[in-house]
Amino acid sequence: MDTYRLASESDLNIAQDALRDAPLDGSMVMAIKPRGSKSDRQRGLQWRLYRAIAKSGMGSSDTPEEVDLDCKWLFRNIWLADDDFRLAIYQYVCSEYPERKKEWVKNELHTEQLNVSQMSEFLTSIYNYYGAHGIELPTPEDDLLERFETNT
Repeated sequence: MDTYRLASESDLNIAQDALRDAPLDGSMVMAIKPRGSKSDRQRGLQWRLYRAIAKSGMGSSDTPEEVDLDCKWLFRNIWLADDDFRLAIYQYVCSEYPERKKEWVKNELHTEQLNVSQMSEFLTSIYNYYGAHGIELPTPEDDLLERFETNT
């Protein structure tokens, strides 16, 4: 898949040429979207943090996916604080099916449900908790530096 970043008239001309050359048989899809939003960058940082935590050997979570569940479990109040309905369901599961509450968190809480502010709180909680346990975590600036070094 080709991606065209529009930063100049020349970039626009190249993208227009590619569009003109595309077949008109329905086999191609064109998407025009803003370059990564703040929440896209947050999501990228989230998975870099998960990989670092998984590599650290702390606890029993050896994969980023396992760390994802650990973080959802540890910081589930971020989802529950502003959603009375979700909180009521969670409390019901905890009282009626306590052995299934972690499974409920795994299946029902997703970071895509968080707004930018909540996601910021979630990432800050990860930094505070795992940083206090001595794990060296990547920062947003690390990603910018890596992209700069790759493009030079």
